[in-house]
Amino acid sequence: MSTVDQSLSSLLSDELTLIEQLETVLQQERDCLLTDDLESLQTNTQTKSELVLKLTIANQQRLAKLTENGQPKDAQSMKNWLAQSTDQASEKLWERLLTITQNTKELNNANGLLLNKLVARTQNALNFLESHSNNTTTLYGPDGQNAISSFKLNISI
Repeated sequence: MSTVDQSLSSLLSDELTLIEQLETVLQQERDCLLTDDLESLQTNTQTKSELVLKLTIANQQRLAKLTENGQPKDAQSMKNWLAQSTDQASEKLWERLLTITQNTKELNNANGLLLNKLVARTQNALNFLESHSNNTTTLYGPDGQNAISSFKLNISI
């Protein structure tokens, strides 16, 4: 295996590790959205952002290495390199990377739908509360007693 093959294989391995971590974080995000765990969701969002940044850098490094070795800087460059390379391990890494990338896209889209439903539900609750806050009927009187049932029946025998 050439030095270029080793270098690209290492970059692919790093990128695969990152995308696997992102897939896990997206699954955790889905769980947070399904259980309305907003505290964990906030932490999860931060982790997701950090991983996306790391993935972007890893992708740029891989494309730069391919460009250094005569490949165009486009989507076909990896396929071109794999067609010329004898490195079967990198080909398997690439296929796994593509599969997990597709899974993460689908998870991210599904999470977006769940998030939209959560936002809509929250907005509906806020609208309900707002519409009922203008109601002049008070449930409790100034004495802290229920104003609606403040009627007392005094019977003396």
